[in-house]
Amino acid sequence: MKKAKSVLRLNALLGLFLVLAAGVTALGRTRETADPSVRALVLLGEWFGDSYFPLKAEIESRSWTMKRVGLDGEYRGCYNKKRDVVLRSDIVIREGMDLSGFDCLIIPSGPQFRKFRENPSVFKFVKDAHAAGLLIASFCVGNNTVRDAGLIDIPYGEQLFPKKVTLVKERVLLGPRGGGPPPGDGFESAPIKEVCDAIARELAAKPNRAADDSGRAKAPLTMNYLANMGVLVDSGGTKVLIDALFDKPNPEYRAPAPETLEKIMKGEAPFNRVKLALVTHNHPDHFAADVALRFLESQTQAILMAPADAVADMRKTAADWPRIESRIIALDLKPGEKAARNIAGIPFTVVRTLHSGDRDSPMNLMYLFEVNGRRIFHEGDSTGKPEVFGGFGLESAPLDLAVVHYWFPLEPNMSKYFQEVFQPDHIALGHLPVRLESDAPGKIDMVRKYYKDVFLMLPGMPEKIF
Repeated sequence: MKKAKSVLRLNALLGLFLVLAAGVTALGRTRETADPSVRALVLLGEWFGDSYFPLKAEIESRSWTMKRVGLDGEYRGCYNKKRDVVLRSDIVIREGMDLSGFDCLIIPSGPQFRKFRENPSVFKFVKDAHAAGLLIASFCVGNNTVRDAGLIDIPYGEQLFPKKVTLVKERVLLGPRGGGPPPGDGFESAPIKEVCDAIARELAAKPNRAADDSGRAKAPLTMNYLANMGVLVDSGGTKVLIDALFDKPNPEYRAPAPETLEKIMKGEAPFNRVKLALVTHNHPDHFAADVALRFLESQTQAILMAPADAVADMRKTAADWPRIESRIIALDLKPGEKAARNIAGIPFTVVRTLHSGDRDSPMNLMYLFEVNGRRIFHEGDSTGKPEVFGGFGLESAPLDLAVVHYWFPLEPNMSKYFQEVFQPDHIALGHLPVRLESDAPGKIDMVRKYYKDVFLMLPGMPEKIF
């Protein structure tokens, strides 16, 4: 009966929305395009070559943004094994990845190409990246992976390893060989500068990357979903964890998996170097004092910002409060009160609202913040009324990502507000009861056309890249 009532509510909201939808026209935003710095993915795997290191140095010298991408979370190099170098993926290859935040995929040299042949998922990823509009650039034996992926039909020989970097197909660059394994000088002769120069030329000819108002490239924005309203957002290596520090929720909703919490506590990718953790309110499906304390005790550089009532619970629970107190920011605001903060170089606007159901307790904080030119909004568990969103200045500049309740696009007042005023580029829908996980996707599909990008946060969803 409970499930039936919830489904009826979804249907009723959908019906109300569709009645009004004809009169609500989404207002599009345009962003200025320019030819700013490049946002590159570098494909790596087990037995990656030493050419990665000068490639990384070259990319950094050009102030490009780089993310390592691979099938595995970590992998070892192939040469000079005394170093026993282990690298970790910033992004793990998954089905249905959104690559719109990147410009090119670079495939460096190294015998990793042999390992790639053991898993066709790599070749599908390369093809999908090219189909998504990325420039594919490889050199030396990395060219084998481009051929193995079916992007080119070139026989093994001089054509596959040209004497200079060559555009062999639209958005496919092949570079020459390096020095080869000993007695050759290997990566020291790799055509890294030449490949990067060619990438810059090709992308400059087709400027299509988002820039901020100053014309500088915006770093990709990534989002990892944990549970309920819990997310990790990252842009340019600045990572913010929101409503993710809990383990025993209301049984209606999911909690982060134990292995995910363990990664957070150990600072393992993608939770390495988390700069800041945010708490919207003191409810067990968003926050647990003991889990937050464990996080601060294990991640000694991280800062936590939370409502004052949540911090009070932490103080009661802590074994050594003075040890962590300096890294905790407590916000004690009245309903409707707004505060501005700059935490670890990140500008915040915070507004306290009543909790859903018009409850004064616990305090609910909505956060608007900017990381590397990317604006992110998280509503916690607000009343879901358009008037509580006033004061943020949400309409004054493009918003990259909004994390809100699953029913907002279905409720007429909120849907109208989202389309006419709020207009986020990407809307992440959370706080979805477990019992509705199979029913809600169909409802959202019916209203998807009214939004730029809207998606439900569901268990097992891959990392989103914007």
